[in-house]
Amino acid sequence: MQTEIVANLLLVDDDAENLASLQLALESDGHHVSIAGDASRAMEMLVREPIGLVVTDYEMPGMDGAEAWTVLNSVGRCARNLRIVICPS
Repeated sequence: MQTEIVANLLLVDDDAENLASLQLALESDGHHVSIAGDASRAMEMLVREPIGLVVTDYEMPGMDGAEAWTVLNSVGRCARNLRIVICPS
């Protein structure tokens, strides 16, 4: 029996161990999970992939989670149905 995909998620964190453990847990519940090691990479992925929810770390090098949220909200095409969760480190 094939598991139905519940949601298309994008996880953003500079900590590879956090990404791997969250990806494993969410995929085991049937979600499609993409990962990005920084906010810039996440922005690139959002243009190409139909993402419904972004879960991002707040503290990252370069653009942090709050800055990424601001940029995403200014991009109407991506932000229209996009939900963003910012988690503290």
